[in-house]
Amino acid sequence: MFLVGTALLIVWRPSRSEQGLLYWAISFFVRIPALPLLMARGQIGDRLSIDLGGGLLLAGLGLGWVGTRMIAGRKVSIPVAAAPMAIWFFTCQVPVIYADTGLRVFVFSTLTALYSLAIAFEFWRDAILSGQRLKKGLAALFVVNGSSHAIRAVYGLVTDFQGGLLEQHDVMAVSVFVPLVLVVIGTLIAMAMYREEHLDTLQYDASHDPLTNVLNRRAFSSRAEGVLREGRQDGVSVALLMLDLDHFKTVNDSHGHLAGDQVLKQVCARVTGMIRRTDLFGRMGGEEFAALLKVVAPDDAMMVAEKIRKAVRSMAISTDEGDLSVTVSIGVAEDAGEGHGFSEMMRRADAALYTAKLGGRDSVRCYTEGQAHPAIGGTGLVPAVERVSSPEK
Repeated sequence: MFLVGTALLIVWRPSRSEQGLLYWAISFFVRIPALPLLMARGQIGDRLSIDLGGGLLLAGLGLGWVGTRMIAGRKVSIPVAAAPMAIWFFTCQVPVIYADTGLRVFVFSTLTALYSLAIAFEFWRDAILSGQRLKKGLAALFVVNGSSHAIRAVYGLVTDFQGGLLEQHDVMAVSVFVPLVLVVIGTLIAMAMYREEHLDTLQYDASHDPLTNVLNRRAFSSRAEGVLREGRQDGVSVALLMLDLDHFKTVNDSHGHLAGDQVLKQVCARVTGMIRRTDLFGRMGGEEFAALLKVVAPDDAMMVAEKIRKAVRSMAISTDEGDLSVTVSIGVAEDAGEGHGFSEMMRRADAALYTAKLGGRDSVRCYTEGQAHPAIGGTGLVPAVERVSSPEK
């Protein structure tokens, strides 16, 4: 129990974000004195051995139920968590039950079985919602644990025996040690599960913009290269949309950075809802974003871009400073073809976006093959794109 509790505490301690693991660790520490007390029956007083030993085991089980609920993000009821220990202590004050070992075993094992199955239910429900198979494994272990205690409860009720915990009762011995083995296996599964969740969280944080929760520039560019390769292999055309919110600096200067952040988040949510889950969308920096689309026909990218432009233009963005409105300029570029990577595609979309800005903003421009790019360090832009759409007059 000590090693299991310590292992869970070590897993929990670095981030301290998963309080459910802490409660599970405490539940094992609480149960550490219980088995020695129960084994010492006859050498120490029954009140210590039976009452306190059984109470500590059930207290640990209640804390485990609390930990499981917290891992699943559900509310915790202290009375429900304390109920098995309270019922046990009350039962120990009933002379008829206290004097009969079989009845005591029935009460204790029934409580343990019920709470083990309750924990199994919590893990199973969470596994269905989260899709984590390891939690199904934990649920199965607690079903086995609950079933073993249910068998123990029936055995205690129908069998007339006296004596200590393990004296001449093979079924009782098995019903005690099977849960201990399950505890070790369950702990290993829990640690693997937490490690998997922790790695997923780290990977998500490393690839997503913390403000808008869309892909960051590095992750977007990396995944875009893969989408571009797949598109060429499958013969599917790919288009890149570069989006830039017009006069966004004015929003920050006039209404504050908090309002600006609210604008960015709501615009991202709106655009994300307009593209497919198979498409990519990311924040390239500041108020500039990019969307990589797998399209069927070349005109599809321009149609999507125009829909996005109109949608952003019509938004009433709720902020602490009141409702705000913004417009967006969009540059569109198709795959530059074999021999060119995503960086070339992005350079062409940037050229189209730059021309949309020069042309009055709130418009969509598409790069066409054979036209010039903005020169690095230059002072102007040779007309490199074709105007596709502009704001309604």
